[in-house]
Amino acid sequence: MKALVVDDDGFFRRGLALYLTSMGYEVVEAACESQGWNLAVDLTQHPLVDVAVLDIDIPAFEGDSTRKSHSIGIRLAGRIKRACPRLGVVLFSAFDDRRREIVDLLHEGIGGLAYILKGCAPEQVMHAIDLASVGQIYIDPHVTNTRDLANELFDRLTPEEKEIVTIALLHLRDISDREETVLSLLASSSSLENISTGMNITMKTVENHITSIYDKLRLKSEPSQVRRHILLSKICMISNLHLSAS
Repeated sequence: MKALVVDDDGFFRRGLALYLTSMGYEVVEAACESQGWNLAVDLTQHPLVDVAVLDIDIPAFEGDSTRKSHSIGIRLAGRIKRACPRLGVVLFSAFDDRRREIVDLLHEGIGGLAYILKGCAPEQVMHAIDLASVGQIYIDPHVTNTRDLANELFDRLTPEEKEIVTIALLHLRDISDREETVLSLLASSSSLENISTGMNITMKTVENHITSIYDKLRLKSEPSQVRRHILLSKICMISNLHLSAS
């Protein structure tokens, strides 16, 4: 297992790297400067990198011309997830005021994301990494509770999306155990080839499962595969958050 750690605070970065190393991770460290930004994105596209751990509150580097509405860490997380959707991303912050920015990312249908506060227990770090690595969401309970987060994500859907997601959530119980595994992998941006290999089934079987999932969740009529995937991600995100709050 390989983890990328990006933080402008060398002391914190090295401490986190030592902890992750003790937990069996091979760690790649990068300071977030001009070169570090590009290095981070390049490294996360390498198949051996499993998770990226980023500090939200890293300073802007010289020559940064991207939009300033979000912090460097948030923008880097978004860039990494768009470049490599399969990768789990864990965001650290010394403050609990970045909730809105995290929700903005989730609203795009970006899963496999965690937000934890510096100073949390080591076990919480590993829990966040474990969930993000399999495409799930974890938010530090000191920031918000999962039920409120699920409700907020639902409230931010368009009226059309709300109708589609509500129907899909009602029909999740119709999904078989095998289809549930495929659904989870697909929502976490695993490729059809990786699903086939991981489940030891043929590509045709994967495609048949996906067709059945879309049919059961009433997503089959959606014209765009990209739109179906984003809706599927939001459905799984909201469902998993509600389940974890139960």
